[in-house]
Amino acid sequence: MKNKKNFRYSVNANTLIIGAIVIVLLLNSILIALNDKISLQLDFTYDEIFKLTDETKEIVSKIDEDVEILMITDGSDTEMYSLVRNILDKYTQENSKISFSEINYVKNPIEIKPYLDEMPTMQLGSLILKSAGKHEIANSKDFFTNNSQSNVERVVTGKLANFMDEYTISEIMLTSGHGEAAMTSANAIFEMEGYKTVSFDSLTENFPKDANSLVIICAPQKDFGAEEIDKLDKYLDNGGNVQIYFDPYHTGEDLTKLESYLAEEWGIVRSKNVVFDTQGIEGSQYLLAELGDHEIVKPLKEGQKRVAYIPANPIEISDTLPVYVEAGALLTTSNSAYSATMEEITANAYQKPSDSEKGKINLVVAATRKNYDLDGKETTGKLLVSGTAETFNSIVSDTRFANEDLLLNTIGWMKGNSANISIRAKILPSGQLMLERNQFWSWFVVLVVIIPVLLLAAGLTVFVKRRYK
Repeated sequence: MKNKKNFRYSVNANTLIIGAIVIVLLLNSILIALNDKISLQLDFTYDEIFKLTDETKEIVSKIDEDVEILMITDGSDTEMYSLVRNILDKYTQENSKISFSEINYVKNPIEIKPYLDEMPTMQLGSLILKSAGKHEIANSKDFFTNNSQSNVERVVTGKLANFMDEYTISEIMLTSGHGEAAMTSANAIFEMEGYKTVSFDSLTENFPKDANSLVIICAPQKDFGAEEIDKLDKYLDNGGNVQIYFDPYHTGEDLTKLESYLAEEWGIVRSKNVVFDTQGIEGSQYLLAELGDHEIVKPLKEGQKRVAYIPANPIEISDTLPVYVEAGALLTTSNSAYSATMEEITANAYQKPSDSEKGKINLVVAATRKNYDLDGKETTGKLLVSGTAETFNSIVSDTRFANEDLLLNTIGWMKGNSANISIRAKILPSGQLMLERNQFWSWFVVLVVIIPVLLLAAGLTVFVKRRYK
């Protein structure tokens, strides 16, 4: 009788242990399956690098055609692959229309051959995004900055948006033929954000007809002709958007026609002097600007971000503006700034010349002008004028400052489009442990399966022995 009782207890105990093991294994299988559909991870990184922004989620939720994302690899498993793969998994979890896989270009070179013309050099980790006969290339060289920031989400989301008509962004057109400066740093930002840039000669070609376009005139060294000014004015009358950046070290011909147009039609006056602020020096290279009250800089102000500039031309706003024109300052100097000729500034070792006055000076001005056709239809042209091009060019690559945010905010404001994409770089996590896939599963089995089962078995054994001792 006693043996029968012990046997029954033994069977019950073993059944309980086996059942517990089955439950643990089943639970882990369910969690693994669910992880392909929803994220079961907690993101404790400073910038939530593994969590999609609300803007990305909104765009991804509107994708209604299959999108295939392919990552080019060489068969190895690196920290970069793991990080990009982890982020892309969030896209597939957000929308089942998006799929992600990898191409080993060593084993399957044929698959990427059609895209090699768009990748001058093979960039491992680059992405090919395909949907409805169209494709986009996301180059891995754009994924990470030299100061440990990730652009993976902003690049991928920008490419996905190009598949959707709602988010298709018209071209940014750069004028040429007047000795304009190259916009190397800004163009890199435009590319990551999905903007298409095109150079055009405003003398022989027309300004765009699309009111959702943007024309940038960057540090011209030669004046615009009367015909070009007329084209520019009509473009703005039709609701166009224009940004003009002056060169404070301008040595070319006077920009008489362009400056007269701004003064007479917009009430915006460019001074030939150069602004310098002894109280706003940041290091030995940049000056710090103060933010105005305009809606463009409001988010920067709320985030207590800093914007830098180099010595610039003052941009004044007339006391009496033309009809239907409204203008306001985006960036100004502090009250300790002064303006003088560059010769006077250097002759005084960058100290205030005795005959110059101190005071707050405008660096960047934004303006709108309403126009009404014969039927009373209203259009609004938008204009931005900066006393230096570098505020929107070379300094945008310096992540100590929010010049990149300022540039993108100006474009968003000009387009007046809620579909404008403005996802920013995220700070990469430091000190993280990255495991290869085979290592991951080995540790997964040990930590999540074997150890819990052993602990459970040991606990049940102790319980049974003590219970029926």
